Amino acid sequence: MVDLKKPLKGTDKMNLITKKSVQQAHCKDTRRICFATTHAKEPKRSDHPDYVGTFNVPFDCGFSRLFPYELFPNKKDRYHSDSFWRSITTEEEFQEIDTWVKEQGSRVFLRDCLYTSIAMHHNFTNLDEGARTEIGELEYRAKQNHDMIAVRKLAEHCINTITEIRLYKDADLVCAIPPQRGKDFDLPSGVVSIVSKKLDKEDITARFSFGAEKRSVKSATRDEKWEAWHNARIVFNSDLTDKKIILIDDKYQSGTTIQYIAMKLQEAGARHVLGLSMVKTMRDTDNR
Repeated sequence: MVDLKKPLKGTDKMNLITKKSVQQAHCKDTRRICFATTHAKEPKRSDHPDYVGTFNVPFDCGFSRLFPYELFPNKKDRYHSDSFWRSITTEEEFQEIDTWVKEQGSRVFLRDCLYTSIAMHHNFTNLDEGARTEIGELEYRAKQNHDMIAVRKLAEHCINTITEIRLYKDADLVCAIPPQRGKDFDLPSGVVSIVSKKLDKEDITARFSFGAEKRSVKSATRDEKWEAWHNARIVFNSDLTDKKIILIDDKYQSGTTIQYIAMKLQEAGARHVLGLSMVKTMRDTDNR
């Protein structure tokens, strides 16, 4: 993996996560960056006399905390008001950025309110949702069939991702989206249990408690999802002051759930919440 050419921004805190900030993030486009699909042409060669190429992404929202060079607001981008870019001045720098991009593979960098947030792959190969990706197939088998082989393989993918990304590797704790009470099988909790033991990072999922039953939100709108979590009166029962936490979920759809739980971790004192989802849905129009 490419070594960082800048210091990690590990001393800054997350912006405050609120319902309003989540709603504001939802209203913005583009929703994701994926160098295997939507941004496969980055970095680009240039015939400009002062640099050999450029690197441009449509948003920051935690992405720059993972990228190995400094990025700057791109005021000339007519299509994305909050895009970031970098002019690449040397061939060596171009090759290092190009190598870093290729190393990301199918990772999906997400726009939300967490310190940074990624999914390991999309769940389907295209919008037609005909064929699942490798990780999408594992997620499906694990969740629908309770396939423990698939659960272990997903955990291995999570472990590899965490160890390959320095910001995640340096996190203190791991946490799953807390399951509803009495649930027989919960995929995020099962994966986090394996990740916790393998990486020797404490699993804090069990420190959440519900004050009321949480209703199903599978086909709910984003606002309805938020209200369902709010009405469940979920509380984190521990002090997380200055802790850095990896928050793991199986499927990133609208992002409402992972941002709500990240807010609760932040309220308990967490400095950073790093989102790690197994798959991202192909559509950004879900749960509107």
